[in-house]
Parts: sequence; structure tokens; C-alpha cells
Amino acid sequence: MPMILRAVHIDQLPEGTSVRVKIRGEKVIVARVGGAYFAFDAASTSLPANPTASDIEAARRDGVPFRAVVRGTYVHVALDADRQSAPAAIQSNGAPAPSLQ
Repeated sequence: MPMILRAVHIDQLPEGTSVRVKIRGEKVIVARVGGAYFAFDAASTSLPANPTASDIEAARRDGVPFRAVVRGTYVHVALDADRQSAPAAIQSNGAPAPSLQ
């Protein structure tokens, strides 16, 4: 079950840029290209500070993508949670994730 965690404020990520953030010990690259937000595992891929659409496609092909979601004024990233190391509130949440259809 993924954890959706706040990564970066949208004002810190102008169009055509990327930033590296650390979320719960995971190094993540968050990018904004073409009005959309993307997140990748920084250990498996690299993006320039000013990525293009072709850079995003290459990162999708070669890296480990995460789901990036804008909630309010923040970009949140969905990380897979290991139930053993997750906080107790997450470990006890056995409800299935809602369908996104």
C-alpha cells in the first residue's frame, strides 16, 4: 500500500524544472514538464535541472517512476510502504486502496 507524502511546494517547482528531495530516507527527483508533475527514484535515474519532455520519457523508460499528485499547493509522491517499518497507523490500515476509475 503506497504512502502519499508531501514532497515540494508548487512554487518551488516552476515549469521546466526538477528538484531533488528526500522523503522518508528515499531520494526522489520531482519534475514539472508540460504542466504535469513527475517523480522518479533518484538512485535509478537522473534528470537535468531543466528537463524536457524527452528527458522525462527517458527517465520513465530507464528509472523507477513514482506517482506524483498535486494536493492543494503541494506535490505529493506515492512511495511504497514497507509495513514493518511504516508507522503504526499505516501498518494497521488494512483497507484496500480506492479505485481510481
